[in-house]
Amino acid sequence: MLLYLDRHPQGQVLEIASALCIQNLSAVKTVQLLQRTGWIRKPRVNANRKTVKLQLTEKGTALARKIKENIEVTDKLFAMADNRKAA
Repeated sequence: MLLYLDRHPQGQVLEIASALCIQNLSAVKTVQLLQRTGWIRKPRVNANRKTVKLQLTEKGTALARKIKENIEVTDKLFAMADNRKAA
C-alpha cells in the first residue's frame, strides 16, 4: 500500500483496494494501522468529510524509499543467481 501511495499520491481507500485486489474492509483496516504508525495521513478533502485522499508522511515516504531499494537489491541478487546457473 505504501508503494501504491508513493506512485499514486492522493489515493482513496476503495481505489487502492481495487488496485491491490483486496477487500475494502482489509484496505480500511490497513489504512488505520498505517495511520497509527505514522506512515500515512488522511486529510479531509471536502466539507461533508466523506472524501478522503491518503498521503504518505515523511516517515512513510522514507519507508517506501527503503522498500524500493530492498527490491532493487533483491532483484540484483536473483539476477546474479540466474547468471551463475546459466554459466
